Amino acid sequence: MPFFDPETIGNVSSLNMDEYRFIYNPPDSTPRLPREWTRGWLRRPRFQLGLILLVLVVLTTITPLGPRVTSIYDSLIDEFVTTIRDEFAKIPEVVVPPGVSVVEQAQLQKVADQMLLLYRTLVDLRYIDPRGVQYGPHRVDVEAGLDLGIDPRVIYLHQILPTVDPVEAGERRFLFGGDFSGATFRQPQRMTLDLGNLTLPGSHRSPNDTSIARLSDSPDGAPVMIYDTETDHMWILVRTPRESPESASILFNQGKPAVEALDSIDHMLRRLDIIPGVSGSSRDPTFEYKAVKYLYEATHWYGAFDGDSFEASRDILYASAHEY
Repeated sequence: MPFFDPETIGNVSSLNMDEYRFIYNPPDSTPRLPREWTRGWLRRPRFQLGLILLVLVVLTTITPLGPRVTSIYDSLIDEFVTTIRDEFAKIPEVVVPPGVSVVEQAQLQKVADQMLLLYRTLVDLRYIDPRGVQYGPHRVDVEAGLDLGIDPRVIYLHQILPTVDPVEAGERRFLFGGDFSGATFRQPQRMTLDLGNLTLPGSHRSPNDTSIARLSDSPDGAPVMIYDTETDHMWILVRTPRESPESASILFNQGKPAVEALDSIDHMLRRLDIIPGVSGSSRDPTFEYKAVKYLYEATHWYGAFDGDSFEASRDILYASAHEY
């Protein structure tokens, strides 16, 4: 039986409009308005837009108001162009030091891009404030770096490498116990790191070699992330006491190019194998790790993640922990 059946509903003409619309449109169908409501040209959006444009043309060409409207329009355009020009003037120009090839520039850009993806994951995890991420390019004293004998590739990398300002981000700790680098590594004397005589795998050079860039800070002997611009590999090193034969040991080394290694860390974060700012991991779970991981999963990380609910629950968790 069709949904609209006069014998079933009685006299259609006696129904009011609300009843008619309900009967004519089943609840699971798309509502339709009576045709007489849409016959007028004035109700068509395209006609309305055309009419508005016509009025504007008349105002700017025929009426005495035209020159004034044109003047206001030109002023707005000039102000917009000036603002854009001033903003672009604030962006430093990347200086390519002598000896850095186009291929090497592309390789270093991939590393910088992967670091940015890592920072974005930390933002998605609600670990850092997005305002703390400092995008490149950055101003670097190229001449001072070259005078110090720093590898040109390291100097170029630190111009394009995104960093995190701990104050704006609301967090100082990075990953594996290290700290965010902030703007300090854009100072030539801090671009590289002296960790003693440790020999890195695949090379005969030590971490104080000027072709090795620091990607994170290492206060108080904490782990530090470094990148070898010559071999395109990345390591995370852990400092040991200075009186020991070696002043550092390798914590993370997958024998992969830096982009792949950074991508592995990013996947570890997204799988919650490691959680930034939390002790423990999936291999060595602590009570804190299990509790925070549960909060992430309960708030649907990461497909339909409810970050606000997660942050509220995390605050309650840590507030409760401090009471005991």
